[in-house]
Amino acid sequence: MEMIKVLIASVVFSLYFITFAQLHIKFKLNFKPLNCEVCLPFYVALILLFCPEIVSEIVIVLFSGGIIAALISRLISRL
Repeated sequence: MEMIKVLIASVVFSLYFITFAQLHIKFKLNFKPLNCEVCLPFYVALILLFCPEIVSEIVIVLFSGGIIAALISRLISRL
């Protein structure tokens, strides 16, 4: 169960970081692995694997909320 949480947390964090917020451009961190859509989830998952389980759960809740809010905002703006 821990691996699934780590996997979901790394994907959600990377999706928000690169696609929605584009934080790597805003903070001028436009270099690998921070701008790579394949590298960043791997490194985040590697870090979260050695962190306590609560950290993975916090990342899932925080960043999935941001993704859901961004998706709803985009859907509403299309109406």
